[in-house]
Amino acid sequence: MKFVDHGLTEAHYRWKFLQYTDQIAPEVLQTLKLLCPKYDEVINGYSITDWLTWWLTDEVDCPDETEILAHLAVEYRYKSEKQNDPRLVNQTALENFFSLKKGYSDFIEQFGLETVWLRRDLFRLLGDLTYKPKYFNSLVLAYLHAYFPGHGDQFEFTFDGWKIELDSEDYETAVREAFENELRQYVNRTKSQFKKGKYKEATKPRAIDNVKWLVYWTVKRIEKEEILQMILSEAFEKEKEGIDLKTLEFHFRTFKKNGLPVR
Repeated sequence: MKFVDHGLTEAHYRWKFLQYTDQIAPEVLQTLKLLCPKYDEVINGYSITDWLTWWLTDEVDCPDETEILAHLAVEYRYKSEKQNDPRLVNQTALENFFSLKKGYSDFIEQFGLETVWLRRDLFRLLGDLTYKPKYFNSLVLAYLHAYFPGHGDQFEFTFDGWKIELDSEDYETAVREAFENELRQYVNRTKSQFKKGKYKEATKPRAIDNVKWLVYWTVKRIEKEEILQMILSEAFEKEKEGIDLKTLEFHFRTFKKNGLPVR
């Protein structure tokens, strides 16, 4: 038994797409991490302006080099090199800038992540991966408007320690019984809370779970015929029916309407 929100929103689809990409294509996150040194060369630990983000991430024409250098604040980011020829410092700054821009664009193209929100949010994640790697290690964390599934209170269980005069098997039995009783109470209590809130009991798989087939299509570049066979095999294991090409393409159109990248 599980509970779900009453309705699906754009955020659900986008969050689920990143979640499945994490699971099915871990190479996406690993490839993004490879850009961290380039990101650090350009940003050098300083804050990044909206203009720099736009020029580095979106398919737009960059302004002249003077304006790029102004936003890069070269005199601060490259202050360790201030004794060098300013022309050489500027040249290095521009080379780093365009190298990052190309590297990031190649990354987006390589995995078919061609949407504005993915370009912006994954670039923001790249900054976090560069300077806060301890706290950021998942693509799901890239989506600023992420959907976070509801959850009940934290489940906690404690039991008195084992007294030396008790037989170990008797103690284990007592702990298991107490744990199972506490767990049943927690589940029943949380179930009641979900029903009183905005959640309903899930009676069948939701269309949003089919986002994983889009990951296979867009990110992994697996053809639709093979995806349909995968769906059929999965359905067979669960004693259910598969879907046809028309239904698969209907799901893809739904995903595209919700901002997901459909190649």
